[in-house]
Amino acid sequence: MKNVLQELTRIIQNTALIESPHEQVQFIVSSISQAIDADACSLYRLEECGDLLLVANKGLNYEGEIRVPAGKGHVGQVVKSRHPINVANAVNDPNYYVIEAVHEAQLKSFCGVPLVSKGGVLGVLAVQTTKRRKLGKDKEAFLATLALQLATLLPEISSDQALKINQHIRGVKGASGIGIGKARFLVNAGLENVADAPSENIDADIAHWHELLVQVRGEIAAEQAGLSDDVSSQVASIFDAYQMLLADPALSQRVESEIQAGHWLPGALKISIHFFADIFRNMEDPYLRARYEDILHLGEKLYLSWLGVTKNAVRVEDGAIVLIGAQVSVSDIASIPPGQLAGVVCLEGASLSHTAVVANALGIPAVMGAGALKGVVGGELMIVDGNEAQVIVRPSKQLLKEYEKSIAKESRLTDELAALRDLPSETRDGQKIRLLANTGLLADITPGVKSGAEGVGLYRTELTFMARDSFPNEDEQVDVYRRVFDAYPGKTIYMRTLDVGGDKQLTYFPILNE
Repeated sequence: MKNVLQELTRIIQNTALIESPHEQVQFIVSSISQAIDADACSLYRLEECGDLLLVANKGLNYEGEIRVPAGKGHVGQVVKSRHPINVANAVNDPNYYVIEAVHEAQLKSFCGVPLVSKGGVLGVLAVQTTKRRKLGKDKEAFLATLALQLATLLPEISSDQALKINQHIRGVKGASGIGIGKARFLVNAGLENVADAPSENIDADIAHWHELLVQVRGEIAAEQAGLSDDVSSQVASIFDAYQMLLADPALSQRVESEIQAGHWLPGALKISIHFFADIFRNMEDPYLRARYEDILHLGEKLYLSWLGVTKNAVRVEDGAIVLIGAQVSVSDIASIPPGQLAGVVCLEGASLSHTAVVANALGIPAVMGAGALKGVVGGELMIVDGNEAQVIVRPSKQLLKEYEKSIAKESRLTDELAALRDLPSETRDGQKIRLLANTGLLADITPGVKSGAEGVGLYRTELTFMARDSFPNEDEQVDVYRRVFDAYPGKTIYMRTLDVGGDKQLTYFPILNE
C-alpha cells in the first residue's frame, strides 16, 4: 500500500472537486479498494427498520436491491457494537451472513467500521479480500477516517429524501441586490484538510515550491490581463496585493523552513498559510481582520496548482451562474464572463471580506457565511437575496415570479436614482447633507463614485503598508493616493494617518507595546 497519509489526502482532496454527493460517495468507495488493495468495498446505510441497505460498492457482483436484516452478519455486529470488526477468516465466523444475491464466496476476510454522527450510527463501511488476512491498524484507521467523511455525505444521498422546495438559508449581507441562477460549486483544493507527512526529498520539495510560486504568479497575471478595462480598474489593487504576498520573502522563507524541518510541501504550505492568516485573523480592526481570507485564497490557489487541477471554463450556454464556495476569491469572480455571474454565496466569510467588497463594486448580489448548504447540488436553481442576506434553493414558480418582479422593480429604481445622482444632497426643507463614502482599498471606491458620494469620509492608509514586506517608498504611496483623488476630483477626502502598532503590526517594523 502507498503512504497512508498521502492516499488519505489524495482521496479527500479529489472528493472535494466532485459536485454530486452520490458521485463523491462512489469515488471514495472505489478509491478505498485501490488504496488498500481490497477486492471489495461496500457502504451500507442503516434504515429506520434496522436493516442495512447497500448504497455503494466496488467489487461486488449482484443484481437488485441488497439488504442485510437488522442485527445480521458482521455489518450488523458493527452497528450493534459501534466499534470496528476486523477478522481474517470471516466465512468461518459464527456471525457470517450469506447474502444470496451477492456472489461473494471467494471473499474471506472482513473489516468494517461504523459511520457515526452526533452519537448515532448511520451505516457501515466494509472491505473484504479473497485472502485470509486481518487489516493492519494503519489501514483500519484509514477506513475510520474516511467513514467520518462518508457520515457527512450519507444523509445527502438518501433515496427517500424529498427535495425541499423554497429552502431558505440565512447568512450575512455581503452585497445588496437580487440574483437568480444555477448553483456552481467552486473547485476547492482543500488545503485545510491536508494531512502532514514527511518530505521524501527536501531539496526537490524546495525546488518545486519555487516553481509553484512562479506558476501561480503567472496565473494571477494572466487572470488580471484577461479582464475588461472596466473590471480591471476596480479589482487591480487586489490582484496587486496577491502578487505582493507571493513575492514576499517572508512567505517563501517560511515554507522553505517548514520543508527543511521535515514536512512535505503541502504540509509546509498549510502550516505557513495558517501562520500568516492567524496574524490577520487576530487583529482587532474588523476590516484588516477580514484580510485573512486573502491569505487562505492564495493557499488554496497554490495547493490547487500543486495538485495539477484546472478549473472548468464557464460557457455562454451555461446561462446565469451563482458561484458557491467556502471562500470565493477575486480570481473566481473575475473568471466568469460579464453578465453571467448572477450572485455569490460564501459558506464562510464576513461582510468586510474582499469578496464582498468586489461584489459591491461590480453590483453582484452576495451572501456571506451561509454555512454548509446541506442538500444543495450543482445545477440547482437558486435565488441570492443580498438585501435580506438569504439564499433560496429550488424556488417555486410562484416565488420565482415574485422575485423576478422585484428585480425588475429594483432595476427601475436604480435608473431613477441614477438620474438624481448629481443633484445636491438636501432635505425637502432645504437642509444640506454631505454624503461621504468610507473605503479601505482601491477596489471598493467604485460604488461610492457611482452613487454620487461627495468624497471619502475615511481612507485607511495602513493597508498599503501591511500588504508589503518593506516600507513603500514615497512614489509608491503617491501613486496609490493619486488614484483615490482621481476618483473624486475636487472633492473632500479624509485619509487616516498611518495606524500601525498594537493589533496592526508590520512584520518588517515590529513595535513593542508597553
